[in-house]
Amino acid sequence: MLNSPDGIFVDSNLNLYVVDSGNNRIQKFKNGELNSTTVCGNGAPDTIELKSPTSLVLDAGGYLFVVDSDNHRIIGSGPTGFRCLVGCSGSSGLAFDQLSNPKSLAFDSYGNMFVTDMNNDRIQMFLLATNSCDETALSPRETSTANNELVITNLDLQSTEDITKTTVGQSTTQLPRDQPTSTQHFSTNQTTSTQHFNTNQSCFSPIITLFPSISSLSAPVQLRRSEDLHISSYIEVNCIASLAVITQWTVFNCTSTCSLQTKLDQSVITTLNELFIRARTLVYGIYKLKLTVTMVASTDLISAASVYVRINPSNIIPNLVEFGTSMISRGQSQDLTLNPGSFSVNPDESTFNLSDWTYEYYCRTYDSNKLEAWQAFNQTNHSCFSNRSNITVAWQYGSMVPSASSVTIFVESMAFNQTYQFVVHMVNCRDLTFRVKGFLMVKVVKTSSPKVAIACVISTMCSFNGEYQHINPSTQVALFSVCLDNCTSIKNIKWNIYKGLMNLSTDIVKWTQMNNSQDSFFFGMSTSNFTATNKLFLENSQVHYWRFEAVYTFVTKEISLSALNFIINRPPENGTCSISPRNGTTSTLFTINCLDWIDDNNIKDYSFYGWTTDRTERIMLAFTSLPTLKIRLPANNGNTSLLMMMVHIRDMLDCMGEFYMEAPVVILDSTEINTLINVLQEPNKGATINPFVRLLASGYQNTVGQIIILIAQELNTMNKQNIETAVENGISAASISVSSLGSAGLHTSPIPLNMSIMNNYNQKLNILTNVRNYLMMFITNMTITTVNSIKLQASIVAQLTDATNQLTRTASELASFKCHQLSFALSEMAKKISYEDAQFAATLIAQCISNALTAVNRQLQQRGNDLDLDSTCGNILLDDYDNDFEFVRSNLKLFIGGDDFSWEAIQKSRNLYCQMKVSNKIAAQFNETLAAVTTALNIHLNIAQSTIINTAAVFISLERTTMASLSSKLIRQVGTGQIRMSSIFDSNLTENSSILLRSIMQPLAVAGASRSQANTNLSTSISLSLFDLNSNEISIRTSADHSIELLIPRDPNSLIPPMTLQNVTSMSAVHPFNLYFVNMTQLLTNTNLSVSLHFEIRPLNVSLGYLFIYKFDNSPELNSSINQTDGWSLLCPSRKFRCC
Repeated sequence: MLNSPDGIFVDSNLNLYVVDSGNNRIQKFKNGELNSTTVCGNGAPDTIELKSPTSLVLDAGGYLFVVDSDNHRIIGSGPTGFRCLVGCSGSSGLAFDQLSNPKSLAFDSYGNMFVTDMNNDRIQMFLLATNSCDETALSPRETSTANNELVITNLDLQSTEDITKTTVGQSTTQLPRDQPTSTQHFSTNQTTSTQHFNTNQSCFSPIITLFPSISSLSAPVQLRRSEDLHISSYIEVNCIASLAVITQWTVFNCTSTCSLQTKLDQSVITTLNELFIRARTLVYGIYKLKLTVTMVASTDLISAASVYVRINPSNIIPNLVEFGTSMISRGQSQDLTLNPGSFSVNPDESTFNLSDWTYEYYCRTYDSNKLEAWQAFNQTNHSCFSNRSNITVAWQYGSMVPSASSVTIFVESMAFNQTYQFVVHMVNCRDLTFRVKGFLMVKVVKTSSPKVAIACVISTMCSFNGEYQHINPSTQVALFSVCLDNCTSIKNIKWNIYKGLMNLSTDIVKWTQMNNSQDSFFFGMSTSNFTATNKLFLENSQVHYWRFEAVYTFVTKEISLSALNFIINRPPENGTCSISPRNGTTSTLFTINCLDWIDDNNIKDYSFYGWTTDRTERIMLAFTSLPTLKIRLPANNGNTSLLMMMVHIRDMLDCMGEFYMEAPVVILDSTEINTLINVLQEPNKGATINPFVRLLASGYQNTVGQIIILIAQELNTMNKQNIETAVENGISAASISVSSLGSAGLHTSPIPLNMSIMNNYNQKLNILTNVRNYLMMFITNMTITTVNSIKLQASIVAQLTDATNQLTRTASELASFKCHQLSFALSEMAKKISYEDAQFAATLIAQCISNALTAVNRQLQQRGNDLDLDSTCGNILLDDYDNDFEFVRSNLKLFIGGDDFSWEAIQKSRNLYCQMKVSNKIAAQFNETLAAVTTALNIHLNIAQSTIINTAAVFISLERTTMASLSSKLIRQVGTGQIRMSSIFDSNLTENSSILLRSIMQPLAVAGASRSQANTNLSTSISLSLFDLNSNEISIRTSADHSIELLIPRDPNSLIPPMTLQNVTSMSAVHPFNLYFVNMTQLLTNTNLSVSLHFEIRPLNVSLGYLFIYKFDNSPELNSSINQTDGWSLLCPSRKFRCC
């Protein structure tokens, strides 16, 4: 009989434990039995006395932890029986090691224990300090959590007012205006500031806020060693003389007193606002990360802030076969080797140390209607090996140390046409609470079956979860399969897709194969790589279990199969996000609250995006791990904007949910913007007191990004208006700007050019250029950490480089360098992020690097006015200027008629030389950046899968295809641009070879290094590249009869007169030619503008031949005695006319 039962616990074998509080005991009901046994307390032999127990927990090792409420303590079992763990004084109290009528307890994934100390109105946290063990002497059950030291930490609950600010001496460190705050995630700083004032109190010590900031030595931030460590800071600076600061991070090991400084790898940069330490850098333990900030204007003004972090072990991934495949087939006449010692993965290390673990194997026959009980391998009469004769050995441990790290099941031990499920129980000998299980299903077939393994291409999109992998329905799943045995005779590969339904009464998943009607969801169905788009999960949201199976058929008629089983990781749900106020200006500090979001794996972060009309043109505005964010928002054209906003809520396994917020109305604060523009014309005079400049000086990525984006968008709007005004007053649009891809030409007024209009345009141009140049300096020191930081920084630079006519050489070079950095960071983490994140980041990176290249080529192509800030190069003597024979402008005899040795000519030549040098540098970075972006996206593409980057700055098309599909393939670009492949070509690859096809279109062709080359200043640029699976460029060979055709559009603002179409075949023999005259001088409003003339000839009758001759500045004449032409071509009769 039970008396006032007060708690239950069900273990992994479905045994029921009951807290029989009134009888002062713990009862155990075995699975399927109605009678219980006493395992602890009143009536149990050799146990411990309980008094009104209220709660219990079992750990993975089967050890019991009990809340002994009226004895004010926590007890636990161990190898030697029960003992007291906490509250062992025998009386209640408020001390850290005392309890008063505790009610319940729980453990986190790190082994730390949490106790509700009911009568003390608090929650106690007890940190687990793991013991060490001699791995050769320990077994799984010789010690337990009970043998480990518990470090006690008090988690007293305080009010928000007490937590959100810290007082040091007479100064108070409060949250800065732009710092994310939360009523759920309180923010406390360990800030120690030495506050000094200069004599006129115009310069003060900086105020530092660190993120994350909820930490102390006794309650540090918990981080696994396999995770990157990222600490960011908001530095609030108040100094009229200068806002410049010196930042220095120092890391201390807190094994004893946090006084031992840790020597960091040279790759860790410790002099920026943010600290980023890659995974696996720090060993296990607690660390103090200290940021010291010194004012440059007054070096005695120093502040410091610290955050404490504990580096914990990560969960290992126990794999019985390669890659952790869920199911394989094996021939009855083949040995089966299970080798978790070789195939398991420790995310904390580059290799798995098999000797750190003990191994115990179990097996059961798998029936779709009933689950058998697990049986240990050493159990007699084992049902899994019943096919084997009793006089022979069915299995044997391996030869490695420890031998149990692998096991081989011998031939004929398992029955044909039967499915078996194996599991390995692994226990870490250094921490016996660290236990994992690895699973494998094996289908026994009659013939030999080469082993095939399956794994995820993007490792973080498929996370280990026991029998299943977690899969994120918010993105595509990409798998690859590998044949591991003798696989030279593969005939074909086929992928099967199964839906799973759990039978709640048997806990067995019933699998149903999908039909082929939904093949549009899949790519690579007959290849070794397979992709299922997220449409599969979105349109089958009721399905929680999925199986993807690869079936290999061999020429020898053998069949081998392998499969991965998945369970859906549901995205965060049930929450909402709101913004306040609903209406504001670009100076308003809005508050976004994302509340009540729940997820089984906890919320990782929130990222915020904004756009006006086209969702595909969205940019990232901010990201944070807190549910509350302070944010400034941009306005758009027309001074007022309804800003569309979206929030991505992501869990710890990178599963993402979307929430569309109610759109706020943001009005431009023109006064603040104009004040900033005026201040930045002379930054050394008064800029330090400008509120926008001070926010930029904070160094906090979110704040800096918001300020730059809202200013850049307004600068872009002003630039567009200035160009339109200039064109309306007679200035040629092609002479002052480069049209964006897909844009329509601006209507040029026929009125004569007024130089005062041009002077006014130049004045406004240089004013806005100064602001853009100043803002560009703040992007250089932004630390690249997570994919969110890549997306945010790419958004910033893409907006800041949008107006290419306002980018100086310095600004172009800084932007190119940052985009180059971002592309390599993206490529490095491409196998860890979703396709959607890679696509979003790649689009913005390609946009900003293309803007930088267009900007620096704009002046070389005479497509814009010279900028004042670029003129300094003309006043200095460059070391390599006179020795660079590739640059003909360095030879004055070839410049301006060869006889202009004026100072103006020399200055112009030097400026052009500087422009060319920067252009060559950016062009090289452009190629490397696009190569990195291509690699990042190529990882996510399968056969017949494509992706497009379509922006105003660049168009990129990527498609995975085969060589056979290239014949006569049409590849469309923006507008009328297109590429048609040849019908016949030669290559070193076979027709079935998989390739990546990449085409790129840019708004302005790159300037040549020599003036002798043809002018391309009014032309767009189109390129085509082919790559193999290793991203190596592929060459193909065509002939004149089978060429690759490229149709390259001109800039829509180029002025081409209407041409006369005349049928010359109807003319008399006396005048067999059509003479057409174009007065180019009438088209030029800028005499310095070069013009590229393109001839387009269309034969009215392809059976006739045509002679095309031309001459500049005169009429062409061509006969036997006179040859007054600049060029001619004979067009032969053919279906496709060509030059003879």
